[in-house]
Amino acid sequence: MFNNVMREKYPELTETEPSSNDHEMTDQLLLLFNQLLSSAKLLVDHILTLEFNEYDNCSGDYQEEDKIDITLNIGGINYFLETMSAIVEFSKSSTFPTLRRLYRQIKLKEQLRRMKQYVTAQGTKSRKLELVDDVVYTEFIRSRECHLPKHGSDLRRLAFKIAQDLNTVDFTESHQWLLKSAENFVKRVRNTISDFAEDHALNSRTVMKAASVMTIHPRGHQQKLVKK
Repeated sequence: MFNNVMREKYPELTETEPSSNDHEMTDQLLLLFNQLLSSAKLLVDHILTLEFNEYDNCSGDYQEEDKIDITLNIGGINYFLETMSAIVEFSKSSTFPTLRRLYRQIKLKEQLRRMKQYVTAQGTKSRKLELVDDVVYTEFIRSRECHLPKHGSDLRRLAFKIAQDLNTVDFTESHQWLLKSAENFVKRVRNTISDFAEDHALNSRTVMKAASVMTIHPRGHQQKLVKK
């Protein structure tokens, strides 16, 4: 095929046998064309894009996008679940050497095996629970910055919805989970925020001046006096 293309494109060239590099490049181009023709979109990682959301995120009806990115680090590279699913699907109809030529960052069969396990489980349980905590805390901060009321029951409902979306069947959005999530957050930021102590979480109902109904006191807010 390569020879025919070269003869048609450059008939004045003398006939020569293609090198091994030429054959490899041709194989890669054929694989790429096949992927483009059989897929609705090309999956590319590590591309940063800026999206401007014109919708007011301080509205009470505001909702984040439902899609939650689950990633797995293999060989120092973060793979999105969608990308891993495409790689696993491609491996079903291709040999490992062929897959390795297309996805050069995958060098060992063990890496492909980890991807297959991860795709089957749709992510690890610990990572899913971390995502639940992150999404709930992000929503809490958004509500506080927008001066919107947000109660513990609201956060528990959100946590349960996210857990369902992530297929975490044994998750319980209990009051104890909410307290444990807050404690974990304090431990995670303790080294980042030097003057933040565990007992520095004030309940707004016991202070002389309350900014909202929430109980977490992030750094940067004005100091409040506790009633004796």
